[in-house]
Amino acid sequence: MKRKILTLLALCAMAVSCTQEGDTGKNNGGDPGGDSGDPTGTPGVVEHLDIADAAYLYTTSSASGASRAGGGDTSAHLFKVLANGTSEEVEIVDGNGDPIIVDEIYVENITDDLVRFGYTRGSVTRADDAFEHSEYFARKSDGAVFEVPEMLYRHNAPLEEAIYIQTDGTQTIYCAGYNAESKPNAIYKIAPSNDGLSATIIVDDVLADYFPTTPFAVDKLGYIIYQNTWENTYCIKPNGEKFLVKNFAIGELIPMPNETEEGFLYNLYNMTYANDPYIAPGPFHVVAIDASENRVEIKPLMEKYEGGLIELDWFEGDAEVSYSFDGHVVVLPDMIVLSGDMNCTLDNQALLPDYSDTFTAIVKSTTDITTYEDTAIPERTSLTPLSDGIYWIDGNSAYKFDCETGEITTAGEYTPKPGWEYSEFSFAEGLIMFYAIDRVNEKRYRCEIRNGAYSETDITEDEESLPTIINFIRVN
Repeated sequence: MKRKILTLLALCAMAVSCTQEGDTGKNNGGDPGGDSGDPTGTPGVVEHLDIADAAYLYTTSSASGASRAGGGDTSAHLFKVLANGTSEEVEIVDGNGDPIIVDEIYVENITDDLVRFGYTRGSVTRADDAFEHSEYFARKSDGAVFEVPEMLYRHNAPLEEAIYIQTDGTQTIYCAGYNAESKPNAIYKIAPSNDGLSATIIVDDVLADYFPTTPFAVDKLGYIIYQNTWENTYCIKPNGEKFLVKNFAIGELIPMPNETEEGFLYNLYNMTYANDPYIAPGPFHVVAIDASENRVEIKPLMEKYEGGLIELDWFEGDAEVSYSFDGHVVVLPDMIVLSGDMNCTLDNQALLPDYSDTFTAIVKSTTDITTYEDTAIPERTSLTPLSDGIYWIDGNSAYKFDCETGEITTAGEYTPKPGWEYSEFSFAEGLIMFYAIDRVNEKRYRCEIRNGAYSETDITEDEESLPTIINFIRVN
């Protein structure tokens, strides 16, 4: 079983007004409830996105993936699902109302009222096809659009990896970006202003090798941990002061979910302890920040797992004991779910067997941890963490792990029809969407399981080929 880290926390960036003191990220949508933008319009620039009435957003790509230059259908689409269940395409148009033909499009949540969407046109591999990569942020409440400055995203990266953003417990946004020397070494803090949203550079010496994967981490209280160009690890306080701390891999830090508790969950895999029966079994520790003493402490998440999981107080001797976790680490807004097998390996000096325990732990804080013995989310290539649980597909059924009860239940199912092929399963709260091809009658369908009820819609006339769902999110 391979371990995975999934997150519902959106990685995002913000259209900003930035300088080093800064570049300007234009607010193309005007003030809330007011003018929709420059009345003359700006060619080639998105100024509004019609998403105010959207319950869900999803993006699709055609099977060919090729751009249809010169008009006609595009290879990528943005759709919204309304509260009544109907789907409508959200047109990508510029300030003059002219359609923008795109090859790829990606959308994701940033905060409660902001969504990111980015798109590409052309190809980075064909010299005769000009390549364009644009990034925007749209306000969910009114569709106002903010243009993201180019210094905050990588132009040749896959859209889902082009921007690295973290948020703290107040939904303040922190973005990786380029510094004044055009090097990917900066962290910016995004904040509202009268002109829209502005970005202030915090540091400009982040280790460039991390960008944009895991250049820094921000906890719920706004403490930042990052590694600089000399590979020293620093903590930056919310007031901007920073101090040197222990070196450890930034990529393994997950903010603790309790908004009153500073620090991170630290995934120390395959740790070895010698003759210490009271240290936490397994790899999970907490990076606790002591701002008054300008230091951090790495301490066990749990002294002992509850519910009959691995405990070492029965063991005596000088043998080394190694622990590893094999399973899922799923990050939700108010909890971290650890689910899988905790493995214990002895050096067999005492002729004791190796063993493992299966469990799921719901971590809401260092003092609020619930464990379920012999219960684990099965290994899946694709898990979808949502606010009400964790979902996956197995056969013709969708399953849900309820984080409040520890129960695995059926979230919906469909009866396969002879000659039909099903694919492209996507989840959002209350809705499972996928596609089907009827090979016998050569028809295509969009299928839904909404609150447990299955339905299907014939899209044969609307779609030339079966689209691929790129991503699917709930926005309102």
